[in-house]
Amino acid sequence: TRSYISYQLQNKKNAGEFLEISVLDDLKLENISILINEKPVDMVSSENKIIRINVKKLETVNLKIMAKEGKLSPKFYQIRIVK
Repeated sequence: TRSYISYQLQNKKNAGEFLEISVLDDLKLENISILINEKPVDMVSSENKIIRINVKKLETVNLKIMAKEGKLSPKFYQIRIVK
């Protein structure tokens, strides 16, 4: 996308610790901004086409991924909360 995508995920009983975002393309973090509940993310890692974000104290996760300045975001494969 050249704009943004957004998702709302539930982390019931705060069971999950991380939000994992998998992409199909090369991962270029300089092309995107990621917000959780309208705040910049606390990114744990970004390697092997997987972004990992700390969400362990959030029960509701409002994810927004925005492309920067008309650049293309990667193609997203999977977005999930993991332990």
